[in-house]
Amino acid sequence: MTLETSPPRWPRARALVRRASAMLTPSTTAWRGASIGVGLLTLAVIGSAAVGEMTADSRLGPIVVAVAVLLGAALLIGLALLLLGLLARAPLHFRWTAGVGLLALLLAMKFVPVEPMIGQGLVLGALLLSAVTGGAVAVLVRGRWRDARGVERAVPFALALLGLATLGLATRWLLVPSDAAPAPANAALRSRAAASPAAPAAPAALPSPAQRGSWEVKTLTYGAGTDLLREEFGSGATLRTKPVDGSGLLESWSGVTGWARTRFWGFDSSKLPLNGRVWFPSGDGPFPLVLMTHGNHTAADFSDVGYRYLGELLASRGYIFVSLDENFLNSMDAELFGGLESENGARGWLLLEHLRVWHAWNADRRGPFAGKVDTARIALIGHSRGGEAAAHAAAFNRMAVHPDDGTFALGYGYAIRSVIAIAPTEGQHQPGGTDPRLRDVNYLVLQGSHDSDMSSFQGLNQYDRVGFPGVEDRFKSAIYIHGANHGQFNSTWGRFDAGEGLMRRFINPAVLLRQDDQQRVAAVYVSAFLDCTLRGVRALRPLFWDWRYGAAWLPSTIYLTQYEDSTMKVVASYEEDADLATGTALGSSLAGHSLSGWREGPVPLRGAPARNRAATLAWSSPRQGEVPSYAISWPAGSVPLLATSVLSFALADAAEDPAPDDARDDEQRDATAALDLSVQLRDRHGHTARLPLSHVSSLQRQLETPALQAAWLHAEPLSEPILQTFRFSLADFLAVTPQLDLGALVELRLLFDRSRAGAVLLDQVGFMNPR
Repeated sequence: MTLETSPPRWPRARALVRRASAMLTPSTTAWRGASIGVGLLTLAVIGSAAVGEMTADSRLGPIVVAVAVLLGAALLIGLALLLLGLLARAPLHFRWTAGVGLLALLLAMKFVPVEPMIGQGLVLGALLLSAVTGGAVAVLVRGRWRDARGVERAVPFALALLGLATLGLATRWLLVPSDAAPAPANAALRSRAAASPAAPAAPAALPSPAQRGSWEVKTLTYGAGTDLLREEFGSGATLRTKPVDGSGLLESWSGVTGWARTRFWGFDSSKLPLNGRVWFPSGDGPFPLVLMTHGNHTAADFSDVGYRYLGELLASRGYIFVSLDENFLNSMDAELFGGLESENGARGWLLLEHLRVWHAWNADRRGPFAGKVDTARIALIGHSRGGEAAAHAAAFNRMAVHPDDGTFALGYGYAIRSVIAIAPTEGQHQPGGTDPRLRDVNYLVLQGSHDSDMSSFQGLNQYDRVGFPGVEDRFKSAIYIHGANHGQFNSTWGRFDAGEGLMRRFINPAVLLRQDDQQRVAAVYVSAFLDCTLRGVRALRPLFWDWRYGAAWLPSTIYLTQYEDSTMKVVASYEEDADLATGTALGSSLAGHSLSGWREGPVPLRGAPARNRAATLAWSSPRQGEVPSYAISWPAGSVPLLATSVLSFALADAAEDPAPDDARDDEQRDATAALDLSVQLRDRHGHTARLPLSHVSSLQRQLETPALQAAWLHAEPLSEPILQTFRFSLADFLAVTPQLDLGALVELRLLFDRSRAGAVLLDQVGFMNPR
């Protein structure tokens, strides 16, 4: 029986398409000519660039590099074409699974801080390896290998063994943390200053700021009472608050993701709840008020509970501590391509709305906090995006209207004395297109060296934007903590700063401080800062310019500290102009002598250049009888000084090769020895007094901080220059040269005579008059 087949539809149209396709399909000769044309263009572009480089450099290196690039590109493209050809001949089910797997792996790698090209290579390698291994195992399981002979019979066995072994080793590499590198030498402890009068330890009678106080601690929660996800902010809330309308600040709460967010939380941006978790002392008060807000994290993994260790400590020491719930502003699982945009302005505004509620409760004679809140002593703390938001709140607090919308009223004017930022973001939101500048507000910023979320100390930008034009006693400090990460400041976030599931295993937890140690650092510095700035405890102030003062309270690691107070008279800040010969103070001048390098520019932080500028000074083997130096001069009497005054400046290892190409030797390349130099003051009568930098501390070399399982995975440099403050009491110079006239000082000179070669960054040179 013959089966009849239906004739194809539209035969003329099909024939026309085939004829057009044949006409447009190049012949073999045309394909060869096209290849030659593209090849000649490629050779012309790369070859001309290489020849230009060779002419400028007079070396063959660029030609070698160009040839290597061509060969490498040819190899990679050939491999890619081979794989694409194999994929084109693969059955549909494999192309579907490979495509879905590729998309899933690329999305997973999006949240891992790996060099993008390396990440993409790992994804393709993993797909290829799993495909080959799966195919070989399937052949063995189905017994198809029995039909083969000789070498062909051994191929599936070899591929299966190789694939399984490689997958096993890769899995072990991800699951088992790499060994931690040997701890770097701590320059502050290696120097003679470790036990000198320039670095005194805290009195034994002074207890650790992280020691629990004598107050009995109570706790409660407050909220709108309608929370669908947590009872403590719903029906279980002790105090009720009214929602606030933040829709004017959250335009990105819209569209499909906005609809999903509203469905998940049960409210939209026009009805944001004011939820808080409170730890407070059992007493009449009034007690200083401390509000803390978290940063961005998976929304359903609630962040506000992660600061209990701070809440219990501070409440026992006589503070009302509130951990705010702003989880509804955080990223949700459905938002694979990002959450709310530029929402930090709203985070900061919500801090002020919470303060409004606390002022009302303090004035309510029938409420549980009637008269118990010291509204003249308020501090804000933020972690991650919350750290940036705390600065926004302090800035908004003094504005009448919102800088992004003049119809959005502010006008709070609360007595915010202090702001603490823990691993803060920078520039996530710029009110009015500018970065917030804080005036006459105490500021503390903490940053971990192994932070895989905020990999660079971006909080230093806000630190530099804090000024003290007023007459009140204020100060700011920045603390860099070796071995600390981003998440362990919050008990919920944990040891892995990035990635989900297996992908988070690219992070190497073996290099980190233990969580209890990292939180002890935060507890010591947060508690001490609040005691200093809200209660005027001056005995704790030295901790912020020299961690060795509280070495008995802190875990053993490296700390780099910066400090400046409202008495600082700056001579050179390097912000005023591009002239290398002029300083900041009126009439000041700068001069370098026998240096191998001297320039001014932005501090090159790891993620992006800082907005702060500094001088870079390099020196190498000088000619006999010459001492490389750098001098800062100013008119006599222009800086009022006393015997109690302090010379202050910030230094960092620039990690640059200080020697010209023809003057390098092994000793000059030693990047492990701590740097030292001499600090000399001169008066207008010609008297000089000189002290070594190590009188305070040797200079810490740049710290390499690989946070991933291998150094080659990192997308950014492994280190960045972190400035640290050096403070010299003028009384110590008088002890060297009693005839030195402090009222007639005219010059500070740094003499590079104690380390044969090196390069440093110098910033914020001036004098302070401690009160």
